[in-house]
Amino acid sequence: MPRRKKIVEKPVVPEPKEEEPVIPVRPSSVPEEVEEMEIDQPPERKPKAVPDWEGEAEVEEPVTSAQADSKKKPRPPAIHISLYRKIASAFAVATGLILVVVLYLAFARATITVVPRKVPVSTEVLVTVRPQPTGDEVKGVLEQTTAEKTKTVPIAGEGRTEEAQAVGTVTLINLTSRGQPLVATTRLLSEGGALFRLKSGVTVSAGGRLDAEVYADKPGASGNIEPSKFTIPGLNSSLQQSIYAVSTTQMTGGVRTVKVVTEADVESAVAAVERELADEATATLRALAGDSADGRGEIVSYEATKRQTDAAVGTEASAVEVTVGIRAEGVFYDLEAVEERALSGLRAAIPAGQELVSVDKESFQVTVERSDAEAGVATLKILAAGDAAVNDGSDIFDREKLAGLSAKGVAEYFKKFPEIEAASVRFRPSWLRRVPKLKDHIDIVIVR
Repeated sequence: MPRRKKIVEKPVVPEPKEEEPVIPVRPSSVPEEVEEMEIDQPPERKPKAVPDWEGEAEVEEPVTSAQADSKKKPRPPAIHISLYRKIASAFAVATGLILVVVLYLAFARATITVVPRKVPVSTEVLVTVRPQPTGDEVKGVLEQTTAEKTKTVPIAGEGRTEEAQAVGTVTLINLTSRGQPLVATTRLLSEGGALFRLKSGVTVSAGGRLDAEVYADKPGASGNIEPSKFTIPGLNSSLQQSIYAVSTTQMTGGVRTVKVVTEADVESAVAAVERELADEATATLRALAGDSADGRGEIVSYEATKRQTDAAVGTEASAVEVTVGIRAEGVFYDLEAVEERALSGLRAAIPAGQELVSVDKESFQVTVERSDAEAGVATLKILAAGDAAVNDGSDIFDREKLAGLSAKGVAEYFKKFPEIEAASVRFRPSWLRRVPKLKDHIDIVIVR
């Protein structure tokens, strides 16, 4: 039997249409540096083979043109995972930068500590004092008095020494039943052998006692004896046991210092008496002022009306008798009110941009400028002094000028001003190196 030939029919393939060029798709949100996306092309499908049911031949099923066109449509572009990583990293960096800026704005601060240089200031203020004040006047009273005093004042200095007759007092005792007269110059002999004489004649009554002045028979230190018992050599020995003398104090004057009065001695003596008299006059004025002098300020002035001495310059004397007369005037005022007026005047004298930082009220000098005793009115002049320094309102502390400066820049900035003695800066956080730009983040501390 002849062999059958296998017949294979070629499939009918439609003519392919001219394919359109595939244009890569770039998402608008993808950065330019991202590589172009690869577009997956659908694989060309081979026609299915048609089985030859009769065993004669296998015929492939033809593909229509419509089916071919549907297979050629491109799929959506595929985005690589590396793109997401880059986007996430950029977002994290941006978030970190924003966080740093927020933290800087919230916590960055600079504290600048400044020590200003103190400058002396002073002023004079006039205040009127009267019993019934009005306006800016101060309550007070004006009192006057006069006084005079006489006093003996020892002459200062060593001078020169010379011998003289010692003098003293003895008590004459008569134990007999009749009086005993004793004439002047009657001798009295001490237990130590020093001879004295009565200065005046006396009569000692029977059984009586009598004090009498005596002087040494010879000048010199030998007459300066301690208390002793004296016999009377001029009486007979039987009477010397019943009539005698005793002393209870030391004899003095056997050696005396001779001084020559100088002009300085006279002035010193007069000044000493004037001081005593002034103290007494002040007490009198305070008594006249009464309650107005209690706990108040006072100014007492004196004017000498009399100065006399009993010894001329160049004469020998150990002391000078001085007579002094004065007229005293006292102003008693409300101390707190006067001090407050002085402080107000001192503050007004301070230049703009400065303030009063220290003042010593004890250093205020108060004097009477003028007074009217009849009206009871006085005008006081107060010389007030203190220390001033720049305050935080000064243009020196302009925060705009300090913003952005380094620690060195802050120090150099304040060195330009003679009103500043020292300056330093502290940053917070500590890693900051410049003053923040925000003015409300700059703290200025002034150390007085």
